[in-house]
Amino acid sequence: MRHQARTLFLVILSVFTAIVLGVASAFVSAVALGATALIVPGTGTPEPDRVENYMENAWNRYIDGVACTDPVDCADPTLTGIPYPASFWPLSFIPNWCVPGRCEKWDESVGVGVENLKAALEPFLSPTSDEDVFIFGYSQGGAVVANALEYLGGLGLADEVKERLQVVTIGGIENPDGGMWQRLAWLRYLLGSPVPVLDITFEPAMPVDTGIQTTSIGFEYDPVVLAPRFWGNPFAVLNALAAFDTVHGYYLSPDGNDEPTTTMPYGYTPETLAPQLDCSLNEKNCRTDSFGNVYITIPALSLPLTDLVRSFADSAGLGWLAKPFIDLVEPVLREAVDLGYDWSGDPGVPRSLSVLPFKLFQNWIKVGIDFAVAAVKGVEAFLGNFIKPRTTTEIEPSERSERPELTIEYEAAPVATDRRRDTTPEVKLSVVPEADSPEVVEEDLTEETVTEEDVTEDDVTEEDVVEEDAADETESAGEQAGEDAPAVSERDRDGAADAPARTKRTRAAA
Repeated sequence: MRHQARTLFLVILSVFTAIVLGVASAFVSAVALGATALIVPGTGTPEPDRVENYMENAWNRYIDGVACTDPVDCADPTLTGIPYPASFWPLSFIPNWCVPGRCEKWDESVGVGVENLKAALEPFLSPTSDEDVFIFGYSQGGAVVANALEYLGGLGLADEVKERLQVVTIGGIENPDGGMWQRLAWLRYLLGSPVPVLDITFEPAMPVDTGIQTTSIGFEYDPVVLAPRFWGNPFAVLNALAAFDTVHGYYLSPDGNDEPTTTMPYGYTPETLAPQLDCSLNEKNCRTDSFGNVYITIPALSLPLTDLVRSFADSAGLGWLAKPFIDLVEPVLREAVDLGYDWSGDPGVPRSLSVLPFKLFQNWIKVGIDFAVAAVKGVEAFLGNFIKPRTTTEIEPSERSERPELTIEYEAAPVATDRRRDTTPEVKLSVVPEADSPEVVEEDLTEETVTEEDVTEDDVTEEDVVEEDAADETESAGEQAGEDAPAVSERDRDGAADAPARTKRTRAAA
């Protein structure tokens, strides 16, 4: 009996504990704040959660502070990687673009990714969920996201659910205006869809009218997301090929796929990248389509084509020789490359390529001025390799030597009236430092003789005028004393009048 009572008590306690834990779990879920990011990687990274810093860099650089702006929700996100083949046959010769032993074609690879992303999204599509979800795609992952977004647009989701979902892509191949597949989408009319053998379907472009906010981010000249509009421009095409090698694969660098010294495109760092993604600080980097979706272009700090040439020259040990000539042509070459682009349209409207070399109707006067300015910059950069700029060293005020102001007193001996004696007065010099001088520099000044030229009219003070008047009275008294007094010549009288009995001169030490 006692044993049965103990068993009944344990059963009741277990049920009560389960109820309490369930209520607590529901309560925590209801009040928990945070965000979830579903990370769809690019070609060559089938499992992003196994690559060090891959998902963290995606969140910290391109989601947090860009799409996720709530400090509380963004503080502790849940990062979930979406696995899929991420391969592209027949480009298996590109390192890591295929898993050893197999290489799926484009449509098959993207199709697996779409199904996995839809499964990961399912729990967050319920009206009872309150989780903010960020769907992130990189390169081929952008195609996966575009297909999944098209699927979401057909579900008829409530507005409350759509407000909790956001899309962010970097280097997305399905970018409407500039994405590589949209530039080549005209091929479907020539070759059919999907493209035979390759099994490539160029559609859909990233949907813009689903009610789910999208943000497309790309580094300037990256041909996967911002391909040239005018493919008849050879400079733009060559530069785009160079950017595919030097720009497209490095959005998340350094991560587990790179060497530790690998950097982001154009030498950007997380600190210098963040302001470029802030549309309130750099409006010129951002465009908005008619549905409010945002398209951000990160400015290039150099030209990919010349960067590639520099790299080859450095590897051949000729970088020192090539640099001046690269500096000379790069500004003009960049102007020629930019003629292959046109970003004047609605960024949400897909546009295919043109075989023209440039836009025919534009401000050609401005184009000519831009080329002239670029030529001058190139010459200056070229000469800068041989003429070092003059540098000046600014001395800080604390480093300058401070010397006190000195006052020199002249004390003259009485003027002689005997023409046979030397009429040049002897002056004693003494140094009187100012009261507020920070330091006193002691100097031994010996007696020196001051000639008439040393004392100018500017040196005569009021005291000297009084002394001069006294000398005149003495002279008059001497004349009245009698004819036997020695006569003073006109020259002696002038010298006596000009020589001061006592003057003061002040100088400031440099």
